[in-house]
Amino acid sequence: MKTAIAVVSVGLAVGLAAGGANATSDAAPTVRECAKLERTASPFRGSLLAATVFCLRPSAIKTNARVTWTTCPTTPKGSGESCAEGNFSVSFRSTAASFGGGIGPLPWGPGENVPGAGLWSLPGTGAYSCKATYLDRDSGIKNDPYAKSVAVRDQAVAFAAVGKRIKVAWSVHPGERGPLGPNAAVKLGQFDTCVVVVGIGPSFARTIWPGKVISPASIQGAKTNVTSSGMSNYSFPLPESEGFLPGVRLQAVVRWTSSATIVPALKR
Repeated sequence: MKTAIAVVSVGLAVGLAAGGANATSDAAPTVRECAKLERTASPFRGSLLAATVFCLRPSAIKTNARVTWTTCPTTPKGSGESCAEGNFSVSFRSTAASFGGGIGPLPWGPGENVPGAGLWSLPGTGAYSCKATYLDRDSGIKNDPYAKSVAVRDQAVAFAAVGKRIKVAWSVHPGERGPLGPNAAVKLGQFDTCVVVVGIGPSFARTIWPGKVISPASIQGAKTNVTSSGMSNYSFPLPESEGFLPGVRLQAVVRWTSSATIVPALKR
């Protein structure tokens, strides 16, 4: 995939040098121009939607999000099993439109930038915090409380094709460039202490990351500001192979207020 992306980037440069897609020296490039140049590249197979997603980059990110989660309602009483509940949150504001040194927004996580999806991060400041506790389902006694807070130095915005539209989504993650490094999610704790299945990748961005689904027509210019706020719920079964009883599910509520400024890939 890295090779394909490199080829596409060369195509952009050639198109601009030739004055392709009506690009002019005195006009800011647009997402529409970028997508028209890119749609003929082999990864996109003529798909204007996939080319449009590829052409989107954040130049500013701001987000405040909180996830409250529990396994208790579906953990049966009388089983001798404890359940867990807690929350985690991120507050972040980007401080630059690139990482400097001619490097723009950086791709984030595994599987990014496949046709129809892209995850791009920016540097900034913020904080990630989490807490959790175990609950004895029979006695109702809470024990083993866990709490942690770390500085955040990057967050991402994802762009993903959903049907004929595009979801703009914001990460809820301790980041990859903070004091704990790229494995911050692992170092912060085990599954039911801090990071709860809000991972990195197109599938998470489409289903769990908070965000907003927009029309491709609304994001065709040189700069677009997208804002989103709301609440969403998700619930899924936890694997018996990891010691969970049959039928136990993780239930979570996500609340967020986020914004991003979107520019075309032609503009770094």
